[in-house]
Amino acid sequence: MQTNICDLDVDASELPSNERFGLYLVYNLNDPSTKDIEQATGFSDQYARTTVRRLKRKGLIEPIPDPSEPRCNLWQPATQHS
Repeated sequence: MQTNICDLDVDASELPSNERFGLYLVYNLNDPSTKDIEQATGFSDQYARTTVRRLKRKGLIEPIPDPSEPRCNLWQPATQHS
């Protein structure tokens, strides 16, 4: 079941559109990587990483280890917002 960005307990209207879209993907994809977000959005690698970094700083998403690639993270909604 997909999560509507309007149903989140954060004020997504205050986020820039790239961050809203990134947050939507984190909620609706199964623990996406930054690369997954890049591919789904069409953002450049650097722009996808910047978007993820901003969402993390705002406490909206948190990393989990990628079992297939120890140097990389997957992203999930932050526990206080899920």
